[in-house]
Amino acid sequence: MPSASQEPAPHGHPNGREDAVLDRIGDLLATASFRAPKGQIWFGDDAATLGPTPEGFDLVVCSDLGVAGVHADLNLLSPQDLGWRTMTASLSDLAAMGALPWRAVVSVCATPSEGADALMEGAIEVARLCGSPVVGGDVSASSVAVVDVAALGLVPSGNAMRRDCLQPGETLFVTGALGASAAGLRLLRAGHDSTDDDAAQQWHRRPLPRLRQGAVLRECGVRAAMDISDGLSLDLHRMATLSKVGFVLDEIPVSPSARLEEALGGGEDYELLFSTGEPERVLERFHKEGFTSPIKIGVVTKDASERRLGGQDLPVTGWRHEVS
Repeated sequence: MPSASQEPAPHGHPNGREDAVLDRIGDLLATASFRAPKGQIWFGDDAATLGPTPEGFDLVVCSDLGVAGVHADLNLLSPQDLGWRTMTASLSDLAAMGALPWRAVVSVCATPSEGADALMEGAIEVARLCGSPVVGGDVSASSVAVVDVAALGLVPSGNAMRRDCLQPGETLFVTGALGASAAGLRLLRAGHDSTDDDAAQQWHRRPLPRLRQGAVLRECGVRAAMDISDGLSLDLHRMATLSKVGFVLDEIPVSPSARLEEALGGGEDYELLFSTGEPERVLERFHKEGFTSPIKIGVVTKDASERRLGGQDLPVTGWRHEVS
């Protein structure tokens, strides 16, 4: 990706137009203060050189796609929102592992109505807010707008939180109330303009990952965690299956403006779901850090067939990618 210091290329030829777009994106990256340390190469060359990872840390790598019409309705959202949401999805995966962001690579497919600059702008803004420098990427033309984010994070060696580490007897928590994103989408589709519902609509447009909370959970010895991207019900069933355990839920915290079914299966909340055998330690640390207290939702049980909410079997509901 060309650097911001290069002269814009001529606009008449397709290659010239592409170079000009890349130079404008380089300006966005420079404005975000993403500058390579001495000896490293970031945007501006064929590939990035990142140097060695800090000693004592594991490298965590994840990627996410944001596709117009699949992951975002661009009749309701802006191209910047699509970029923002895709970057958040990748950084939230780092949060679920207890990792902190280190670097990111962003590629976009632009259309005549959703330009590369706009798609990249939202992704870069979240990266800036979360301290994850964008070091490179690519652009292309397409009939559908797409944002592709690969995020790299760092976690102390051997301490990444996992989906398959739920233990019987541990308490289940979420880091916040659920359903806001799904409620926001419903309200946007209905043309709802009440200020009481602005928070839900804003969370659907521009959610943020719980990176600091994830790091604190890992520091508190939490071993099992997952970000709620596809819905609490589906994601908790996934964790229980991988861990070969069951669960009993008492109550689901529902966001203002949301409905219970949206909290259970709406997805894109990006709160963290976790279990711990030391709940007081976690609660005390969250209070000390000034975070909203995590909310207890139930307990992990030994019987892998036991998956209940309020005395009833919890249905498996949530976002499923229809791929073949």
